[in-house]
Amino acid sequence: MQDVFFQLSRSKAKKVIQEAMAISKSISVDELDCSKSYARQPTLKTSDEIFDMALKDKVSFWYFAIRYSLNDKNKPLKTDIGLSTGSAVVYFLWIDIDVKEAYKIAEKYKLKLLR
Repeated sequence: MQDVFFQLSRSKAKKVIQEAMAISKSISVDELDCSKSYARQPTLKTSDEIFDMALKDKVSFWYFAIRYSLNDKNKPLKTDIGLSTGSAVVYFLWIDIDVKEAYKIAEKYKLKLLR
């Protein structure tokens, strides 16, 4: 199976992200400031700060994906749930939850499967 992507609209993002954060295995944050580097770097901002920024930012990109192994197409590896802000310094929030829980959230919020 290929990676699975769901449409995460702004209207559903807040609840989905909050629920994913509450049951996460891990949460990570980083930033991209191209005036300093073209690679993402660690940030001093917290996940809550970045989440709040994204809620106020009209151009934030919200995503919900389930990644599968390249070697075993039937083996889900991890989830990528989170966002990137549209600010001059772009902040990223990555939330990893159990794959079964990710499918449950997608079903609960009726997230549209993207092909």
